[in-house]
Amino acid sequence: MCAQIIAVCLVAYTSAVLNYGCDLKDSMMRRNLLILCALVWGAGPVAAVPQTLDAKLPPAPEPTVHPLISRIAFGSCQTQDEPLPILRTVLEWEPELFIYLGDNIYGDTNDMAVLEAKYAKLGAKKEFKALRASVPTIATWDDHDYGANDAGKDSPFRKESKDIFLKFWNEPNPSLRRDHDGI
Repeated sequence: MCAQIIAVCLVAYTSAVLNYGCDLKDSMMRRNLLILCALVWGAGPVAAVPQTLDAKLPPAPEPTVHPLISRIAFGSCQTQDEPLPILRTVLEWEPELFIYLGDNIYGDTNDMAVLEAKYAKLGAKKEFKALRASVPTIATWDDHDYGANDAGKDSPFRKESKDIFLKFWNEPNPSLRRDHDGI
């Protein structure tokens, strides 16, 4: 079981590095990898949490409650402007959960209408829709999801970009993620 988890993680991460130029020397990428490792090794018995989906996305299947989720896939550094063949590969592994670790789009703008349009472009991709229709997903963000490249807490649009992010990922309202700064 652990071997399956590691294999799925390695396939997804290797593809992010080879296909999308993600840099393992980047401190955010290393942090995300460490977080994922902690989740995989320390999860214990986990039950998938049902999600609600926005009308823009296909409905996700109701997660099945398992005594242990044994196939977790993850990814980051995904651009909305290119095909996403890695997601077809991910689906072949039949993960029980997919975790987006950030840079899920490359927003790189301070125009919130443009940022929302870039999320919509990702949501319209057939590979992304297939993943969302088949696998429960959760997401966190990184600078490119936030708006301008390398944007941080000083961004004048942090509240707006957070609202767009949470709406796209169908975060319920109310939720703990909506009640504090950050995601």
